[in-house]
Amino acid sequence: MTDLILNTNPPYYYNSQFFHDDFFESLGIDNMEVLMPAKWVHYYFAKDMAKDHNFSFKKDKSYYFGALGPDFLTYLPENLLAYDVFGMFHEEKTQEILCYVFDHLEQEEIRSYLYGFLAHYALDSGSSFFINSLRNEGFDRQSVKAALDEAILRRRKLRPDAKLSFHPLINLGKNIPEAIAEFYQQAAEDVYEIELSTEMINMAYQRFIKTLRVSASPLYFLQIRSNWYDKPPEQLFSKEVSEKLYQEFLESYEDSRKFFRKLLSDKSPCAERNFHGDFL
Repeated sequence: MTDLILNTNPPYYYNSQFFHDDFFESLGIDNMEVLMPAKWVHYYFAKDMAKDHNFSFKKDKSYYFGALGPDFLTYLPENLLAYDVFGMFHEEKTQEILCYVFDHLEQEEIRSYLYGFLAHYALDSGSSFFINSLRNEGFDRQSVKAALDEAILRRRKLRPDAKLSFHPLINLGKNIPEAIAEFYQQAAEDVYEIELSTEMINMAYQRFIKTLRVSASPLYFLQIRSNWYDKPPEQLFSKEVSEKLYQEFLESYEDSRKFFRKLLSDKSPCAERNFHGDFL
């Protein structure tokens, strides 16, 4: 079996060489290059926030899909769109996009999703400094996030033989709900002055879900319980190293927790950083 190979140049793609090209073509996903989002830390952060604030929608899949923020936009079809929409949502006009979220926060059809979106922003903006500091020491961003995922799964006491199937937790059906699609259409138009069609948003969502389904394969289970990447020995994250990284990460996690609380109490953006942790 060929290990997953990480391309360390942005965007961070896994070259999934243990699958045949026609397998990905059958899913409608570009073969050989599948973006695998680090997701478990975001999922458990959202669970902790739901517990902290006693959210009535704490079992709602749309809340946990929202906890992945705009990440599914990385799957927008490149041949149909001339803009890096994902990059815009993460890096540009953060104050404006958060204002847009708060303007729609109590809209019933999208409420749980937007609370999840805010949890995603709180964790991203609060923890990116920590992750970027490790990147400055020579570790790529995605491998650090994957090591944190591995550590949080252990700390949440998942058994070694646990089936790590993520997509059922956030799968909202064949198509993305109309209210969520409309949110992105209007936000893209009002904040970034670009047009996104329902067709494009649905295609991104469907490709994203299919990729998560691929990541639930038995080969992925083996991979998560071993070292995640084929890279030099000094870059391998053992259980001890990933646990150490997680212990160091906890301060950022708790800061993000406090920031999420502030976002909700102020009912306003109060943003100092974008999703990548860069000061505005």
